Amino acid sequence: MKREIEKQTRTRTPIKFNSTQIKEIMLSFASSQTREEFYKVVFESLMRAEREVFKQEHNDVSNGYRLRTRVSFDGMLLQLRIPRTRKKKFIPSLLEILKIQEQDIAELSVLLYSNGLSDSQISEVIEYLYGRSYSSARISQMVSYVKEDLKRWRTRQLCDYYPIVYIDAIFISSRDETGVVKDNPYYIVLGVKPDGRREVLAIEHLPTESRQGWELVFEGLKKRGVKRIDLVVSDALQSIELAVAKVFGGVAHQFCVTHLKRRVLSSVASKYKKKVAEDLKEVFRTNLSNDNSKKGWQRWIKFIDKWKDKYPKFERMVDYRYRHYFVYLDYDVNIRSMIYTTNWIERLNKTIRNRFKVRYPMPSTESTIDLITLAVWDFKAYKHPVSALFAETKKFNWKISQK
Repeated sequence: MKREIEKQTRTRTPIKFNSTQIKEIMLSFASSQTREEFYKVVFESLMRAEREVFKQEHNDVSNGYRLRTRVSFDGMLLQLRIPRTRKKKFIPSLLEILKIQEQDIAELSVLLYSNGLSDSQISEVIEYLYGRSYSSARISQMVSYVKEDLKRWRTRQLCDYYPIVYIDAIFISSRDETGVVKDNPYYIVLGVKPDGRREVLAIEHLPTESRQGWELVFEGLKKRGVKRIDLVVSDALQSIELAVAKVFGGVAHQFCVTHLKRRVLSSVASKYKKKVAEDLKEVFRTNLSNDNSKKGWQRWIKFIDKWKDKYPKFERMVDYRYRHYFVYLDYDVNIRSMIYTTNWIERLNKTIRNRFKVRYPMPSTESTIDLITLAVWDFKAYKHPVSALFAETKKFNWKISQK
């Protein structure tokens, strides 16, 4: 190993070791009594050596040190002197390795905690995976740090304008505020930004669905910077359209067509399901360029008239609220299939459910929200814009990147 370091230094190439190599060096030469001092000497020496190589390759000069606290490979907190350069572009590779491991262990701790494991059980898992146990105090500290990060992310400042916002619920078995275990609804609010990218805006648990509850959700978005929304897509949640209108004014509201189809078909006898499904497909067309919400509503009326004799309760489906199922028809034909259902969130919910494969109840609604946050925080599909949305230029104000 020493010859390798000398060879790399002479040839002026970056000193690079993987995490396994560094762990072997650290853990084989240090006794428990001298480990902290040993870590400090070796870590700081490696970083200074790497800075020398960096300076020669980037025509930079040394610029002192900064003190930072980092966690070593066996969980020991160290205050290290991190070397700097004048151009401030030097980042020791060792710090990245330590940071990645610390984040991995911290996120694992939160994941296990959110699934109901005690601090001692979490310590046992980490000892099995990383070769060293963590004290209950250290586990609690790591969980607390990450939970604070999750909370900051959930309360972060948002854009002032979202062309489209989607809302849907996922039901997860958890212990609620009263201590009762049941399937609790957790509502995900997904927004489309002016550049066409998507992001999760809120994760909310509403014990009882009400207009007042939804007003609080939207007031929360407003306090975090949202000033304008042009279209909301959701299920026909009780009074949600009134709550949206009260907080954000005249917002167009599309109810999820997929939810309505499921509800209709659940009332139909098996022998008629195929025919009713075909009729519903004709009612909710998405590919007719000259279509509009009025024409769609007329098709719905004809559908109800056709089937109301067999299913009299269908007659109740012609009140004014049902017009919200046809709002999508007043938008560009190329985006209708993306705004007439909450399918985008339902696909996201599938990703969330993968975090809840262990089906015993979650210990609390708070821990459930934390685990949902971990699942959606860095959802890769949302890093890129949905360019097809830009076809609608009259109803939305897109800020399309020129890159």
